[in-house]
Amino acid sequence: MLQEVIDHACDIDHQIEALRGLSRPCRDYSADDQFLAELAEDISKSLPRRIPKDVYLDIHQEYLKTIRIIIQRNHWSTTEHLLKGATGNAKIGRLPAEYKHLSQVNVIYKELMTGHREYEKFVEQLKSDPQDEQAQRKVGEFLAFHAGDWNSAIKYLAKSKTSNCFELVINDLTVSETPNEMLKLASSWEEYALSDRDQEPYLARAVDWYQKVAENSEGLVQTEAQNKIQQLKHSHFESTSSTKDRLIEFLDIVPIESGTIAMGKSTDPPNHFHGPEHLKFIDIEEAKITLKNDRYYCEVVMAEPLPNPNSFQGTQAINVMWAIDADSNLKTGQTPQWGNEFNVHVVVKRNAINPSWHVVGNIASPAQQHISLFETSYEGKTILLSFPKKCLPSQKFAFTVNVRLQGTWPMPARNEAIPRGLVLPVN
Repeated sequence: MLQEVIDHACDIDHQIEALRGLSRPCRDYSADDQFLAELAEDISKSLPRRIPKDVYLDIHQEYLKTIRIIIQRNHWSTTEHLLKGATGNAKIGRLPAEYKHLSQVNVIYKELMTGHREYEKFVEQLKSDPQDEQAQRKVGEFLAFHAGDWNSAIKYLAKSKTSNCFELVINDLTVSETPNEMLKLASSWEEYALSDRDQEPYLARAVDWYQKVAENSEGLVQTEAQNKIQQLKHSHFESTSSTKDRLIEFLDIVPIESGTIAMGKSTDPPNHFHGPEHLKFIDIEEAKITLKNDRYYCEVVMAEPLPNPNSFQGTQAINVMWAIDADSNLKTGQTPQWGNEFNVHVVVKRNAINPSWHVVGNIASPAQQHISLFETSYEGKTILLSFPKKCLPSQKFAFTVNVRLQGTWPMPARNEAIPRGLVLPVN
């Protein structure tokens, strides 16, 4: 189907648009697995060899966005076809970082599909024997641990007395949803999960209940629940995340390499920030890190030109923070959503631009000794930071960026949504 479109296209621009359009089949309408799978097969076989490299990169992004949506809709089998198409695109387009990234995505996807095949087998068993307690438990465990659907899972687990947590499951279904009772249940799930290594995946249910407490309480109870969520996600990231969630998280890591330069890049939709419309200059459009001549260059591009620092009043300032995950591991570092070992700030004030480096994890850095070698610039829509390569222990790391306003502005505003980017060295 797609090949016919390409064969009849009158020029390269039409070929490009055909590829871009058909690499996102499920965003405009709902379709069943079979149709999406057939369309994905057409995409994976099309791939003309004479389109520009930057178009292959665009198509790669379209694939990832489509795969993400399909996974969220639980179209498990279709994902395999689209991953093949994306891998073929990265290979033919000579995109080594994207190709490597997809191979890592495939590892998590295979884990998901292994669980799904077993799930389907036990679903069939329940059709012939609805009282099969082992099948009830296995179906519930897939929904909980892999699909992240604990509310559905708990109904299956409640029909199986073969699990050591049967009494907890019954309490889960019957608990009075007051903050103190929910906090007690969350604590019970945590205690059960941490009593045995094989039971750690049940921590996700503890986090669910701590989240409900945090959303429906205040004061010390709310603070306790919030601290528990952060603690558990930080120290047990994989156990508190379903396979599906980990797969989506990994898809959000966008690696890019260009020539012999290590490069990581992340983009963000327009108007995706907290703040008034007239302060769009704090809305990040793009953030990237490149390595050139033994220096890293960290660049943030805003939605519109930045205000002139000479116009700042009193304590007004713009603070750009690069949260660097030096070991690319969300389980370590200061916060579980970033995994950051280092926070690198660029603070733009009325009469100065000040860089600073803060160690917030367990990885050492000589950066503070070399702070005089840091360089910054602030012009138009861009804030740039440069520092020596030796400040980071490895050329492979992840980053997250946010921009916040300091001092008295019309109202507090902060961009918290720039996706995680991954820097990979060229081999």
